[in-house]
Amino acid sequence: MHTCTERSRSKRKRIAIQQLVQKQAIQPFNLANEPLVRATLVVLSETEHALLVYIHHIVSDGWSMGVFIKELAALYNAYSQGQPSPLAPLPIQYADFAIWQRQWLQGDVLQSQLSYWQQQLADAPTLLSLPTDRPRGAVQTYHGAYQAIALSKKLSIALKQLSHKESVTLFMTLLTAFQILLWRYSGQDDICIGTPIANRNRAEVEGLIGFFVNTLVLRTRLDGNPSFRQLLSRVREVALSAYAHQDLPFEMLVEALQPERNLSHNPIFQVWFNLQNLADTQLELFGLSVEPILMSEAASKFDLSLYVAEHEQGITLQLLYNADLFTSERMVEMVQQFHHLLNQIVVDADSAIASYSLVTPQTQLLLPDPTTGIPEPEYELVTTTFTSWVNSNPELSAVRQGSRTWNYGELGKGSQALARVMLSHGIERGDVVAVYGTSSFGLIASAIAVLLSGGVLLTLDPQLPSERQQLILQEAKAKYIFYVDSQPPKDQEIWQSLTIICVNPDTAEAINSLESSHTIPLPKISADDAAYIFFTSGTTGVPKGVLGCHKGMAHFLNWQRQTFGIGQQDRIAQLTGLSFDVVLRDIFLPLTSGATLCLPAQGDKLEPTKILRYLEREQISVLHTVPSLAQSWLANVPSESLRNLRWLFLAGEPLKQTFVLQWRDAFPQAGEIVNLYGPTETTLAKCYYQVPSEPTVGGTASGMATS
Repeated sequence: MHTCTERSRSKRKRIAIQQLVQKQAIQPFNLANEPLVRATLVVLSETEHALLVYIHHIVSDGWSMGVFIKELAALYNAYSQGQPSPLAPLPIQYADFAIWQRQWLQGDVLQSQLSYWQQQLADAPTLLSLPTDRPRGAVQTYHGAYQAIALSKKLSIALKQLSHKESVTLFMTLLTAFQILLWRYSGQDDICIGTPIANRNRAEVEGLIGFFVNTLVLRTRLDGNPSFRQLLSRVREVALSAYAHQDLPFEMLVEALQPERNLSHNPIFQVWFNLQNLADTQLELFGLSVEPILMSEAASKFDLSLYVAEHEQGITLQLLYNADLFTSERMVEMVQQFHHLLNQIVVDADSAIASYSLVTPQTQLLLPDPTTGIPEPEYELVTTTFTSWVNSNPELSAVRQGSRTWNYGELGKGSQALARVMLSHGIERGDVVAVYGTSSFGLIASAIAVLLSGGVLLTLDPQLPSERQQLILQEAKAKYIFYVDSQPPKDQEIWQSLTIICVNPDTAEAINSLESSHTIPLPKISADDAAYIFFTSGTTGVPKGVLGCHKGMAHFLNWQRQTFGIGQQDRIAQLTGLSFDVVLRDIFLPLTSGATLCLPAQGDKLEPTKILRYLEREQISVLHTVPSLAQSWLANVPSESLRNLRWLFLAGEPLKQTFVLQWRDAFPQAGEIVNLYGPTETTLAKCYYQVPSEPTVGGTASGMATS
C-alpha cells in the first residue's frame, strides 16, 4: 500500500517525465551535424528508470519501430547475461536499397508512374472543406489531440466478414465508410485522402531500419448517391491501381504536380487514413518490468488522421485532429457517428450512402420529436403596432427630413387617408401596389398605406432603368402605383396599364384622385396575407420575385426590437435603396418602435466623404448598411463621429475582421456591430452574430438563428 506522500511523489514523477518527454519531442534535429537517433536515460530512483529514445522520421518508419524494439530487446537480454549479440548480419543496408531504387526508378518506369498519378489527380480539389469550429489560420499549425473508440468484437467480426464477402481488405471497407462520413460533413463528392504504404516489397528489406514508407493519394468520387457496396467497388479499384503505382515517392509526385500552395494547409490532401497492421511488438527485457510512456500531447500533421488497429478483442479507432481547428466535442461526435455508420453498413450494405443516418443514439435523445407539432407564435402585425403608436403617442416624432419633422399623428393620418384612396379605387386584398418616388414623408406614408389597404407593397427605385422597371411591374402583375414626386411622371407610358395615384411628398396628400371617404373602413389584415414583393438581381436575366407575408415581417421586426432594445430614444437612418428588402428594416423598425425615421434631405448628397457628418448631425443611433459602403466612409473620418450610434447592422456581404478593427479604431465611441445574414427569400434575415470585442480572424460568422 502506498501512503499519500508516496502517491504524491509518484504523481510528481509522472508529471516531470511527461514534461521532459514533450520538451525533447519538440527539440529539432540538426540534420547536418548531429546523429538522427537521440537517447536519454532518466534515473528516477535506484530501481526505476525511464529510457527516452527519439529517432528522426528521415531514417525510420512505423515498421522500423518494430524492428528496433525487437533488436533492442535481443541485445539487452544477451548482454545482461554475458552473451554475445544474437543478431545475424544484415544481407543489405538501407544505402543499398536507396541506390537500387534510384537506378530502377528512371526512364520508362518513372514516366509510367508519373503518368498514372498525373492523370489520377488531374483537376483534383485542393482542399477538403470540413466545417471547422475555429477559423483556419494563415499558417498551418500542428497542435493535436486524440479521440478514440473501441469497436465491439461483434462489429469487428461483421466488418471483416463483409470485407471477405466483397473480396476487399478491411482497409478498403473502413476507408469507404470514412469517405462517406467526410462526404456528409463537407458536401464534396470528390475526395482525396492520404494513406501510408510500407513499400517493403522484397524480403531483404524486411529487417532493415530506414524510411521505406511512401504516401499514396486515394481519390474517390462519391457522385450519383451509390450504395455502399457500389462505392466499395470504386474504392477497391482506386486502391488496387494505387498499389500498382506505389513506388513513386510522394515528394517527387508533389514536385511534378506543382499544386497550388497555401501555407494554411497541406497540399493535395488534408485527411490521413492509416490501418496499422504492424506486429504489436512488446518490449520484454530480462529482469525488468517495462511499461510504455504515452505522449500527453500529439502533433497533428493534417486536419484529421484516422488510425485503425486490429487487436484480438476487436478493432480500435483513434482520431487525431488539429485542435486549433476542431473542438473535442465535435470530434467526440464524429467518432461516435463513424461508429454508428459502421453499425448500419454491416446490416445493409445495399443502401444508398445518403440514406445512412448520422444521428447517433446519444444525439437522438437531445433532438425534438419531428412528429410533434410546434405551436406557431403570434406577433402583432406591423399595421397594428404602427397604429397603436399613432393612437397612443401621436405627438412623438415619426419622420425627420432636413429641418422638418412629422409626428406619428400626422403620419397616421396621411397613410390612412391614402389607404382609403386605394380602397375607393377598388383595391382588393393581395393586389400589388408599386411605390415610386423620392425619399420623403409622402413615400413613407404611401408604403404604410399599401399595407393598411390590404395591398402588397412593391417599392420601385427611380434609379433603375425604365426597361427594368417595366419588367418588374409586369412580373409582379402590379395594378396600382403611388407616384411620389412634386413633378409629373416622365415615363408614364411604361405605366399605361396601371392606376396612377400622385402623392405630394411633403404632405402625403393624393393629388389626382377623388377625395376618399373617411367612412370607408380599413380592412382587417391577416398574418398570412401577402405584405410585400421584392425582386432578386435575376442571374438568368429575368428578375425573380419573392413574396413575403405579414407574419414573417412582424416576426423579424419584433425580434430585432426586443433583442436590441429599440425604442423611442432611437433615431434610425434610411439609407438603403428601394430595390433591396433591407429598406423594410430601415422604414418599419423605427415606426413599430416609437422611434424616429431619419430621411436624407433632397439637397443632401451623401457621398462617402459627407455621410458621416450627416449621421453625426442627425444623432443616428441605429444604422443598416453593407460592409463595402461602410468601408468607403473610413477614407475621410471627421473628429467626433458617430457618438450616438448604438447599433451598426451589416448585411449583404461577407464581414471581414480587418474592417471591424478599422471601424472600431475610427469610431471608439460607436456602439456594437451585428452581422446579419439571410437571402431575400427568408424575410429580411435569419441569422445574426454580435461581433465580440476580439473579432475572429478572417471572416465573421453568420451566427445564431433569429428567434
